[in-house]
Amino acid sequence: MATDLGKRRSPALEQMQRLVASYDLFNKELFSNQLPPVWLDLRNKPGSYGYFQANKWKDANGNLLDVISLDSKTAAERPLIELLSTLVHEMAHAYDFHIVNERKARPTHSAEWRREMERLGLPPVQVGSTWRQATHRIDPDGLYARTFAKHQAALQALPWQECIGTANRGRGVDRVKFQCPQCGFNAWAKAAGELHCGFCSTPQELVAMLPEYRPHGGGGKGKPGRATAKREHYAEPSGVPALPVYTDELGRELRLHTGLDYPPKDKVDALLVMTFGVKERKPELLPPLTAAIEEQDWEAMDAALKAVYRHRCQVLHPDVEGGSEVAFKALQTAYLILKRGKR
Repeated sequence: MATDLGKRRSPALEQMQRLVASYDLFNKELFSNQLPPVWLDLRNKPGSYGYFQANKWKDANGNLLDVISLDSKTAAERPLIELLSTLVHEMAHAYDFHIVNERKARPTHSAEWRREMERLGLPPVQVGSTWRQATHRIDPDGLYARTFAKHQAALQALPWQECIGTANRGRGVDRVKFQCPQCGFNAWAKAAGELHCGFCSTPQELVAMLPEYRPHGGGGKGKPGRATAKREHYAEPSGVPALPVYTDELGRELRLHTGLDYPPKDKVDALLVMTFGVKERKPELLPPLTAAIEEQDWEAMDAALKAVYRHRCQVLHPDVEGGSEVAFKALQTAYLILKRGKR
């Protein structure tokens, strides 16, 4: 394949210098140049668009350097305003560590970090029942959005996109992709298999990996696959799934499928997400759930919740026509909130 690579400067410099230029610009415009230099890189961490690590590197004189990593698989394909909002999200962690807390460890998404994100015009969004995991949305009138619009001509998209291998490489083999609903780790095995995530499972609770639904393909050389995974085979979620950066567009998509424009935070939100549209599609599922809640019959509630969850999976799964990945993840979060907080 023809290439002009020999005529270009170092690809690594070309990629990283654009990230460094964005970091320096936002450090000046949003943080008054208070943040120290950091080690910027691109790497894949399942379930995350980026992360901040304090004191990751050290030189011969004992000087410490922090790391900000952005997800290598999605960095070049995401809209630039979303990608750089993740960079600023991680810069807010650096601000919390260096300026607010004077280089002392603290909870990742602390109250001070959340206030800083509000100031930046990137309101944080809690994922699950605690702030252990969090994403954010972009306020179109906020400080970050205004700064991005002002300097958009100077902010350049990344020129290099990581190549992602195909999911099924076998020929005529019943193999599908399994994914951990908690950390996003992938594995491939026969569709009839039962896989558990080795990273997220504990002796007290095994985290089941979810099989991919593949009605066609995977056989090699254009032959149909023999995968037997069905949408109704999806196991109950064992952990809170990661959610993307929350834009107004995603909020509208979520509201269309769940009635909320944000991830469910409590049992009231979760019940709305779980039952949204069920009255029109399968009204017979609602009376058992309502009766179990009123009578506080936990065993009956478990069965009724599971039935509603299975139905909603069939409606919202991304492989279904009209489904939605963000709504499917919100459904998993809602199910966990209701199941863990029913007593």
